[in-house]
Amino acid sequence: MKTTIRQYQNLSKFLYDVAKLSFAGFVIGSVISKEPVSPFVFIIGLGVTICLAIIAFCLDKEER
Repeated sequence: MKTTIRQYQNLSKFLYDVAKLSFAGFVIGSVISKEPVSPFVFIIGLGVTICLAIIAFCLDKEER
């Protein structure tokens, strides 16, 4: 099955949304938590967010 431009755009929008949710869950959640902030969770959350945003940006930027 050949993917269309619209499918790539929808996938990039989805990945942007997942990146925002992972940022909210990992990073903001660890900051506002009453527990001490774990640097490991903070770094993993930030890394996942950045990776998803880069993938979405590449899919959105790519001309097909």
